[in-house]
Amino acid sequence: MNPPLPESLLQESLLPESPFADRFKTNYCPSDAEASEIRALLEAPPPEIPALDDEIARVTQELEILKAKRTAYTDYVSSHQALLSPIRRMPLEILHAIFRHCLPTEHNAVMNTVAAPLLLTHVCRQWRDLAIGMPLLWSSLHIPIPHYPSVSSCLAGSGFTRISTDKKNLTEEQRAVVKSVHLAWKAKIRERKATIEEWLKRAAGSSLSISFVQWDSRRDPGPSSFRSSSKDSSERETVKEIVALVLSYSKQWKALEVAAAKSIVTQFLSVPAKDTPNIQYIRVSSRAKYVSPNHALFNHHGGHHGAPPAATPAEDVEEVSAVPTVMSAPSLRTLSLRVVQDDITKLSAPWANLTSLYFYGYAEPRLTSAAQTTPTFTPNQALDLLAKCPNLRRCGLAVGGSNSHWPPGPGIPAIVEEPQEPRRVVLRHLERFFIQEQTLYPLTRFFESLELPQLSSLSFATTIMPTKRVVRSDDDTVQAAPVAAAAAAAATAAAPVPVVVGNNVPQGLLQQLVALGGAAHIPHMFGPNANVVGLHGGNGNPAERGPSSLVTLLRSYGHNIKRLDFDYHYQTIDDLRECLQLAENVEKLSLNVDVFPNMRASAMMGQMYDRNSVAPAHFSNAFLKEFIPDLQKGGDCLCPKMTHLSVRLATAEFGEETLLEFVRARRSKEAMELSVAPLKKIKVIFALERRKVPGQSDMDEIIETIDEPADLESAMTKLKACRNEWEALAALKEKGDPGLDLEGFTAEVTWPMGDKGLVMMNGKRYFEGVWSPAWGLVDEGELIDWQRTRRWG
Repeated sequence: MNPPLPESLLQESLLPESPFADRFKTNYCPSDAEASEIRALLEAPPPEIPALDDEIARVTQELEILKAKRTAYTDYVSSHQALLSPIRRMPLEILHAIFRHCLPTEHNAVMNTVAAPLLLTHVCRQWRDLAIGMPLLWSSLHIPIPHYPSVSSCLAGSGFTRISTDKKNLTEEQRAVVKSVHLAWKAKIRERKATIEEWLKRAAGSSLSISFVQWDSRRDPGPSSFRSSSKDSSERETVKEIVALVLSYSKQWKALEVAAAKSIVTQFLSVPAKDTPNIQYIRVSSRAKYVSPNHALFNHHGGHHGAPPAATPAEDVEEVSAVPTVMSAPSLRTLSLRVVQDDITKLSAPWANLTSLYFYGYAEPRLTSAAQTTPTFTPNQALDLLAKCPNLRRCGLAVGGSNSHWPPGPGIPAIVEEPQEPRRVVLRHLERFFIQEQTLYPLTRFFESLELPQLSSLSFATTIMPTKRVVRSDDDTVQAAPVAAAAAAAATAAAPVPVVVGNNVPQGLLQQLVALGGAAHIPHMFGPNANVVGLHGGNGNPAERGPSSLVTLLRSYGHNIKRLDFDYHYQTIDDLRECLQLAENVEKLSLNVDVFPNMRASAMMGQMYDRNSVAPAHFSNAFLKEFIPDLQKGGDCLCPKMTHLSVRLATAEFGEETLLEFVRARRSKEAMELSVAPLKKIKVIFALERRKVPGQSDMDEIIETIDEPADLESAMTKLKACRNEWEALAALKEKGDPGLDLEGFTAEVTWPMGDKGLVMMNGKRYFEGVWSPAWGLVDEGELIDWQRTRRWG
């Protein structure tokens, strides 16, 4: 900024004072006499403006000369200083280490010039040569394959015009557009193939970590219109060449992740074990080829009144699990599967060598006959699998049946019953356990069969609706909610003999139906001749509902747990309280873990229950206060060792004021003196929109500025600012309470955004994501990732 001119210079440059100076910059209208006087003043000889212009040009030229001299001197100095830069004298070993630390650590490297290693080749020639000559920089690669554009996607636009998918019915203009889009897709995929080829050459003999993603399996298995056909990108010639190219480097594979069409997955898993001597990590996911049952065949109670799903060609029922190849490599340590269509224990994997195992349940084959079974991963099968893997340190399992076929009908065989004899499976090294429980398969007995002495991190999800406990008094009379009591009385009236119902009806389903007051639905679901005889609960008592399976596990190992993740919405308040009491040493607590959305939706549609018996926990103000240390009782509270808390509320529950009271209590110096761990971070997502308070940032106002995807960048910056600032905490810090120690404490408190913001952000993700080199990578915080726990940042 230029300094102000001296006052003396300003005075010298002033013209004679005008008699109308006090009228300048006003709306004053001069009289006729004054107008004549003004004209006379203007007729006087004007200032020497041309001479002033010449002087300005001369001075400007001198200024430019001075600027050029200054730039020359600056360049002279900086050029010599650059020669003395420490990085020029840095040994290559250190520069190599710096380059290695530039690589991503949470995913494979992407083909993008704004990220390492490609970024390092765009700095200078020396760095380019150095980076290209470092095979380790090119030892990981993420390969996303976008879908081949369909006719309808090429011609999608506004309005209600229905686009024909038959090229014969397209207009000349439409055919031209489709052709141009297809040509552009082919050109881009060829360019991507060339990049992959050069990338792998630069890797030389390094061990490779490759992720091949035809769609993002973590968010969605693919568009609903996706079918294996000539329009599938896996059938395009260039994509086949890319697959063949990656396969040719199998001897260098160290980690392999494939989420693609089954034909591609089969090629990768068909590589002989001898050609993968270094493989340590395999993650495969594919959409199995099957025909879903027509849900119109089921009435609103779930009864099946139609024929079983249509038979399909035998070649479509190919079983990936039958190929004993790369998955049998002795070097394998981590195995993550979502493609198995048969008993997983029949795989020739080196089970005893595995340290990490993730199994998402069986893929669903097409049903070729009414007698074909729908795969079900029962708790007993899970125990069989774990017994084969004594050296596991991390494990993730989704236990239960296939969720696309509910309830069981004549065309869908019953779920295998579980043996009653107790078992014991010892996993001495297991530290992290991710487990998902599904309807009809409570994991109480499963957890009772496990011995996990080193368990320190637990993530639990369930689709079983939380219901009121049935508590028995000393005289053995049932004390329960009216609905549960009525169900118990109905079950007690029957003779104590095995269940007798129609064919293919699992006993676990009937137990839940009766316990939840749904016995009246049984004739509608399984036919008029179906009936329940002598149905008992888990302990031999009619319709008795004990604690949740999570409570059962924590009763044995809760004192060892340091990190605990589960969805409190699917626990009763009594179970939730007991879980947190048992996990007395937990440090990181997350109460918002969710299951895969399709499993949760299927379970909720499938369970027949009386709504009066459902009792989900509510994180009320009163319950949050149970985390506040009682200074009169030595700091007694829930989870006294907790340093991190993450909660996603389900409805109107605890409020902002109580949350602030909780923070004050857990950061008070008095509580810390009582050995209550200081809270370090909270992350709270409220369920309802925030009531606007004067002076607070209004996210809705920011969202209203979004009219098109181009507006998102600036809007997202503002939204992040709103997200990162919690006014209540800022005010508390500004107040400076001497009894509080808020140093190092962070809070992320958010409220839901409006529908417009969500729609526009989803649109941005779609439009920019199709050809993104990072498409298919993990997006933190959306779904349970069995391979990684949540990062606290």
